[in-house]
Amino acid sequence: MIPILRKEGCIIKKYILVHDLGTTGNKASLYDEKCRLVSSSYYPYKTYYPHPGWAEQNPLDWWKAVRITTPRVLSEGKVSPQQIACVTFSGHMYGCIPVDRAGNLVRELAPLYFDQRSQKQAQQLRERIGQEKGYQITGNPFGAEYPAAKIMWIKENEPEVFRNTFKFLPTKDYIILRLTGKYVTEYSDASGMNLLDIRQRIWSEEILRASNIPRQMLPELHSSTDIAGKLEKEPAREIGLVAGIPVVLGGADVCCAGVGAGVIRKDTFYLSMGAAFWIGLASKNPLYDPKQRILNLCHLPPQTLMVICNTYSGGLCYQWVKENLCQLETRAAEQAGVDPYQIMDLKASRVETGSQNLIFLPYMRGDVVPYSNPRARGVFIGLSLDHRKEHLIRAALEGISLNLKTNLEILEAQGANIREIRVIGGGAKSKLWRKLIADVFNKRILRPSVLQEATSLGAAVAGAIGVGIFKDFDSAEKLVKIMEVEEPCEKTHQKYQRMFSVFKKAYDQLVPIFDELTLL
Repeated sequence: MIPILRKEGCIIKKYILVHDLGTTGNKASLYDEKCRLVSSSYYPYKTYYPHPGWAEQNPLDWWKAVRITTPRVLSEGKVSPQQIACVTFSGHMYGCIPVDRAGNLVRELAPLYFDQRSQKQAQQLRERIGQEKGYQITGNPFGAEYPAAKIMWIKENEPEVFRNTFKFLPTKDYIILRLTGKYVTEYSDASGMNLLDIRQRIWSEEILRASNIPRQMLPELHSSTDIAGKLEKEPAREIGLVAGIPVVLGGADVCCAGVGAGVIRKDTFYLSMGAAFWIGLASKNPLYDPKQRILNLCHLPPQTLMVICNTYSGGLCYQWVKENLCQLETRAAEQAGVDPYQIMDLKASRVETGSQNLIFLPYMRGDVVPYSNPRARGVFIGLSLDHRKEHLIRAALEGISLNLKTNLEILEAQGANIREIRVIGGGAKSKLWRKLIADVFNKRILRPSVLQEATSLGAAVAGAIGVGIFKDFDSAEKLVKIMEVEEPCEKTHQKYQRMFSVFKKAYDQLVPIFDELTLL
């Protein structure tokens, strides 16, 4: 339990410092003892693409971002280092950072989750273990994005790096190592490595043998609320804190977001509307899909899983529409001091349901679920001289939502009982989009009080539990208030059902064209 400090008769408030290591940058956030946001600071870092299919970042850039944002967020929040109760983390998943016994990087750049260099090694795992058996053990299909295949690739292609590696760490746990000297991880990140038995929550000996990865090269397993260690003197000086502060492990971003959305109990659901979209649900048991399109991760609450079905075709497609079709709206928004997406929503709201029979296939960076087709591309179908810009804007919103409905169907086919869904992320700010999704899904859509801060809030809750400020994850339900509810309209839903049928047929018909385009 964190003691309450007193100074000259006044209680000194204690704060939780969260670092959310995202794909494009780190966001530091300060929360008070009731997990109310006090201040935040963001610092970007670069992604490198040295070869086709490769995507890497320098973990030292993450450390730099932590060093820069920590004093900034303290200054903005007018909080002293002595008031920090703990430091905790959320991080992007599938990290594979090789470090030596001294904690130094063995490889300058670390592959990201969408790095595809290890396709051959993923196939080797499928052949040695069996794709279905591996799915049953780990809750996830064997794939190049997971650290198991990446470690195998390093062993085969960079043997000196492998020989000099003491541990392979997930993203956030590299920073925890820098702060505490501890080589640890927790179950949510570990379950995204293709190496964890998610039912027993132990490293799978069978997969370790098949991959020829020594168990001792993996970090020690803990719960997300465990204290990894105390902040050491030198890193404390570097980031502007005081030594001895507890460092709580936190969790993988997908799972932290679930906690921040209040999704901690069985059969509660959330939809993250960011660059990519995914539907997540809390479950006591894994949810297996015959085509392995459902992923199962260890959730932050004990004995709970986070089941997700994701798609690449989310906010990035709508961002493309803004940047390439809506320059005038963007300039007008800048002059008026409003969000450009508000003006786009206003234009789209004037268009009837179905955008005058215009359909958008949102596969602008390929597809993961349901088709797993990297060759798929974005398409507007049904353009006529009657269509205007606002039709294209609304068609983009509808196409992204119709594609997301395929994820909903996959989950429901495996027994998910979905009545209502909480929405978080930048896209959830749009009332138009929330209502549109309600009509496409024919489900109630709930807007929580926290949208873009849900991930850091989830990590803050883990930190608060870790140092005794909160008792358990039930606190997350009390923190998250539902601000608005969008009810579906049956008539509009029926229109979208007819569009959905055409939407799926359009993709099927265009698959050969997508294949031919790659050969031009």
